[in-house]
Amino acid sequence: MLAVILVIYIAHGWAIINKQTPWFDEVTLSAHANSLAIHGDLGSRYWSIPTLPNVEAYAYHIMPGYLVTLGGWMGVVGNDMVSVRAFSIFTGALGIVLFFLAIRRLTNAPTLALLATGVLSADIPFIQYTTYGRPDSLAFLLAMAALWSALRFGQTRAPRQLFFTHLFTCLAGLTHPLAGLSALAWVLITHWRQDDFRLPGLLKLAALALLGYLLPALAWLGYILQSPADFIGQFMTNQGHHTANEGNFLVKVITNVLGKFALAYGLSGAVTAASWIKTLALASYLALSATAFALALRQRAWRTLIAPVLFGGVSLLIIGAMSNPHNPFYLLYVLPWIILLAAWGTLQLWGGAWRVKNQRVGRFIALLILAAPLGLSAASQARWRLSEAMDSHALLHKPVVDSVLALPLQPQDKVLGPAAFFYGLGFEGRLIADEWFGYKSGIHYPLIIIDAKQFEPGTPQPAPNSEVAHAWARLRDQLSQYRLLMQTPAYKLYADPAWLRQRGVADPNPEQGAADPAPAEANADVEAESIAPPNVADPAAAQDAADAAPAEAE
Repeated sequence: MLAVILVIYIAHGWAIINKQTPWFDEVTLSAHANSLAIHGDLGSRYWSIPTLPNVEAYAYHIMPGYLVTLGGWMGVVGNDMVSVRAFSIFTGALGIVLFFLAIRRLTNAPTLALLATGVLSADIPFIQYTTYGRPDSLAFLLAMAALWSALRFGQTRAPRQLFFTHLFTCLAGLTHPLAGLSALAWVLITHWRQDDFRLPGLLKLAALALLGYLLPALAWLGYILQSPADFIGQFMTNQGHHTANEGNFLVKVITNVLGKFALAYGLSGAVTAASWIKTLALASYLALSATAFALALRQRAWRTLIAPVLFGGVSLLIIGAMSNPHNPFYLLYVLPWIILLAAWGTLQLWGGAWRVKNQRVGRFIALLILAAPLGLSAASQARWRLSEAMDSHALLHKPVVDSVLALPLQPQDKVLGPAAFFYGLGFEGRLIADEWFGYKSGIHYPLIIIDAKQFEPGTPQPAPNSEVAHAWARLRDQLSQYRLLMQTPAYKLYADPAWLRQRGVADPNPEQGAADPAPAEANADVEAESIAPPNVADPAAAQDAADAAPAEAE
């Protein structure tokens, strides 16, 4: 049955793997990993951001676990968009297996473990967030590995099992700090519940656990010491975009958590069919979780639920306190425990633990409520597969790539544009993603790709008199002499008319230059943060693209 669950999860992920537009986080992290696979270091080489000092040579703005692992994968499988996202699906599938093993050992209830695993693997946000080329799927896998290993240690008392427990915990933290903190909390709660702190030779075991943290930490420290000043600059810049808003701590946590759920399940923005599907799935989980609490209270069965309640509660506290509400990926460390409670409530209803006048009616209600997220997920994935509007990659990104590759390019011809076009144009020098769309170098490029709305009123512009503002002004002047070759609702492709003549390509507008991009009011500072896939002119396609990508990332 577990194999069937994995096949369904992988099929759902594969249905959307090539449909979502690549975006900043995926391609920039892939650039670091590709550099490791090809050149043996983690420098970005062909993209830069002014607030991440020397990012072309060192990758300190992201924890190294994902970059190193993905680099090994790309060296074997390849460096295109599908290969990178396949790695996330692969690690997500392994995480599902370890979740099943951990729940089966935690509850000693194989049926409950299968039910919870099946619902988790069909949850729409879980599928989406373990499909992107981000660290979250690998971090989820390592956190579950730490929990499973801690539960095994409680049974075997093997010292090596304790070492691996804390090694996986450290590796989860070196993949994403919030995953590491969640895994550490789960492991400590597990040790406490199993009375591991009272074992003979506790100091010796503690030293062994400490060794699990020391070995990976020393390796990372060695990399940091190659350029400590760049580490401080990059790490602090990135951390500044992931802290929660100021104010009352409890209010901040609640606001952030609600914001994440709203983004993940389509409760913010325009109401679409996809948002209704995800919202109904979330309502099913919450209804069944509330049922589980009521049944536990009635049966005095709190011991059954104390572990998942503590696991989910502490992870909610961590992600609410240490991140902002615009990043829903971190719900990966909370959703499993909500779904586990929902599955437990369903089984209790099915078994007649909550007495109703007609037990068959109670069973039917339990089955119907639990089937809702599964059926809704299947419907949503079918919509992903069948709807052309959901294929934002083909609508926004691929036509630009095809247009560039159709031109008679020479090895020396470079393309200036957003980092998203590393997927399609390659990581090895064809594309130069110079600054955050900043174009600071002033080099003359024969082909330039820009965001379709980059210079339109209402688009955030660089701070006046900043380095980026001057770069954008130079770019605007340069584009006024270029020809607009093609555009999608998200991007515009410009070419130098002299280069077109040199390459024997017909000038699409020989009488005059391309229209001067309309200047926008420079009234907003540009933050060096990740950029989600651009909006689309068509409202339906825009909403579908927004559903496929969160507003902010690692």
